[in-house]
Amino acid sequence: MNKGYIYLKKIILNCVFSAIIVAGMIFGFIFPAMEKLAVAKSEISAQKIALEKTYIRGQNLRKISEDLKTVEPNLENLKKMFIKEEDDLDFITSLEKIAENSGVKQSISINYPADSSKTSIQKIPLQLTASGNFLAQIKYLIALESLDYYISVRTLEISGSTDQNQKDALEGEKSRVDMQLTTNTYWQK
Repeated sequence: MNKGYIYLKKIILNCVFSAIIVAGMIFGFIFPAMEKLAVAKSEISAQKIALEKTYIRGQNLRKISEDLKTVEPNLENLKKMFIKEEDDLDFITSLEKIAENSGVKQSISINYPADSSKTSIQKIPLQLTASGNFLAQIKYLIALESLDYYISVRTLEISGSTDQNQKDALEGEKSRVDMQLTTNTYWQK
């Protein structure tokens, strides 16, 4: 039995040493590896989120680039929409020609701002008053709309003429109307 006891002792000692070695491997290799895997997983998640954001920014950039390509050919037309400060006389002359060609009498009132803004584009109110027959007024409005300049109509008032002197001045007009346009124009320095 002595031999059996020694043999049993050896088995128990081998099991204890094996358990200590396995525990040492678990605590020495597996737990640190699991911690590294958890850190790597969180880093991968962060990189995935960053890549998704970069992808979305890239998609937005691609969309903006496509939009820019569609707008670029029209930039010259957009530049024409603004009245250059030095071209104010040309603008007024074009308004007068439109009135003359349409057969209406017109008065122009431009409200230049007292303080010159530091921005390169200014919104300047413009008031147009026109008198003539109804068809001439329609022709006048169509011609105004066909101008290259952007004129934003705020109000449009049309009324029958009440001034007898104006009626006499425009002989033969039976459907005479007065029109008042309050608009905004956009000027570029």
